[in-house]
Amino acid sequence: MLIRRGSAAAMVAIFVAQAPAATDLAIGPNAVVPAGAPLPAAYRPRATAACDHLGVCGTICPSGGSFFIADFAYDKANDRFAVIDVTSPDGIFWLDAASCQVGQYGSFAGVSQRGCAIDNLSGIVYTAGWTDHEVWRVDEGFNVLGSQSFEEDFGGLAVDEDGSRLYAATTADPDELIEYEIGLDGEITPSGRRWPIPWGAFSDGFSAASLEYDDCSGTFMAINQDANEMEYFKLQGSSLISTGHCPLPGGIGWGFGLDFARVTLSVADIASYSCDFPIVSLAPDGAVCGGGIDDLALRYEPLLSTAVQSYAIPYGARINNRTNAALTRTLWIELDAPPIQVNLGPLVLPPGSSRLFGFAGPLPMPVGTYSGSAHLGTSFMGEPEASTDFEFELARPGLQQ
Repeated sequence: MLIRRGSAAAMVAIFVAQAPAATDLAIGPNAVVPAGAPLPAAYRPRATAACDHLGVCGTICPSGGSFFIADFAYDKANDRFAVIDVTSPDGIFWLDAASCQVGQYGSFAGVSQRGCAIDNLSGIVYTAGWTDHEVWRVDEGFNVLGSQSFEEDFGGLAVDEDGSRLYAATTADPDELIEYEIGLDGEITPSGRRWPIPWGAFSDGFSAASLEYDDCSGTFMAINQDANEMEYFKLQGSSLISTGHCPLPGGIGWGFGLDFARVTLSVADIASYSCDFPIVSLAPDGAVCGGGIDDLALRYEPLLSTAVQSYAIPYGARINNRTNAALTRTLWIELDAPPIQVNLGPLVLPPGSSRLFGFAGPLPMPVGTYSGSAHLGTSFMGEPEASTDFEFELARPGLQQ
């Protein structure tokens, strides 16, 4: 491991620490995060995080009778969501995925619509609910194309365009995932395949809210309302298995959709009620690969953005390995001024998210602000597979006036 500064070289001391264990949210349908409370850290098996809170996109009030929002469905061609507005009569509206601006609004079905999905090949929008047991088909103007009746309490819908399948999550005991085949006219037929949803967090049934499917990775996503968590599932043979779960940063998540352009999850918080729906953006990390997302992602971790002056360079990074195998890669950092390259050595990266932080030295570092970049690749100073910019400040030791 080397530090390069002109022709000088020095040994590097590296300290690697794992992130502290996350604190679960309160359990139950009425659990909310108190005002001013810090957002919980996320987690998933064998990793430090599955969801990262990125910020609130906006506030929406689609209709005067709004009570809360249910399932989202992403329209790839127009970069927007179809969103269910649970009112009486129930409504549906277009929501711009980038700005959260509300567009056209429609109303056509009975009460308690909960599921929404778009077939991005045909343009058909599907909705369903747990009261009328109907699956409705509408066009992009929300004109009704047809409906079908099933004896199911629907809580979420998702389409697998590649397989011509519509999937539904039921709110029942137990909650189930049901598969339907999509015909040429858009009508659906039960395939006969259905699975109990294997929640990874606490659930006493009737927990499923919303559903999404990522064609690229074959991953299903649903909200577990009992635990206020986003959960991930995959089909393996004849079984549906849990592949991860993470707490949501709001009060009670209800509606969400996967934005394939930005590879983010947009989540509406039911606890906000009428005319105050923050649309929270979440990075799904290794659970999905969306529209060609890279296998490796690197982000600067501001954990050590301010450090006491010492004979070492502070560093922090979060690496997302979106493959199903452990990868060996080299991490290095480059300072802009003075020009220094630090080889942090080969690392074994398990699937999921890894957090690394520590100091590299010895090297005299004057007080001041430093900027540079971190890189991840197969060899030191080689072609990086992932990069990120960073900045840190070194302060004088002792009390500051």
